[in-house]
Amino acid sequence: MLQWEAVLAGVNLENAAMEACQDCLVYASHRNLYVLVDGRVQVLHPPVHAEQVHAVCLRGSLLVACSADGVLSRWQWRKDCFELDGIFKHKAALLRLDVLEDEIFALDGQGNLLHLKDLQPVKERSFGSARALVVAVHPAGDFLAVALSDCSIRLLGKELKELGLLSGHKDWVNWLVWNNQTLASAGADGTVRLWERNARQSTGALEELVKAPSGGGLMECVGLLEGHDGPVHKVVWHGPLLF
Repeated sequence: MLQWEAVLAGVNLENAAMEACQDCLVYASHRNLYVLVDGRVQVLHPPVHAEQVHAVCLRGSLLVACSADGVLSRWQWRKDCFELDGIFKHKAALLRLDVLEDEIFALDGQGNLLHLKDLQPVKERSFGSARALVVAVHPAGDFLAVALSDCSIRLLGKELKELGLLSGHKDWVNWLVWNNQTLASAGADGTVRLWERNARQSTGALEELVKAPSGGGLMECVGLLEGHDGPVHKVVWHGPLLF
């Protein structure tokens, strides 16, 4: 971390999109993408985003980024750098995303959810008067959690059909992250909630339960962390620990 701090000294990272793994750090500054690896900063070429990059997602050797001009770029790590692997252009700004292998779930500036496979659109869903704010794909890949502007969290199947509703936050949810069967949600209400499979459901794994015809009561809040002075913007799992 000290090495990263030395390399990034003087770089403007205010409100920057950023993701890290054990071997490298990826971040965006305005419309450019940077990778910090082995103490060196690399600028990704060619530049494909004409406006602000809002989100980056790093999954192993795969990097995906999206920006205000509706461009979604996919990069693959080859040899000693990321190489551009494809581009998708959407009609509206793209603000958030999550990735699982060749499938991408992105949120646009109109509050809609997009499902892409191999950079080809599969389905798009709106949520009535509510807007989608955050998306997190379950590690098994069978379903995803989406936070809406009505302060709720919806569980959806990959076909974007609703499976369940999680309520409890009193303000917008800023972040969602899975750790196996546990979902953590960080809210503008200053709380962090932990959600797990409802004990009244069967004892099967969560990814098996979502395949059932009805997902009502699929998950319940099993933990509440409060007492923060203001909104909680992001949380991260490190093994069983939540930061």
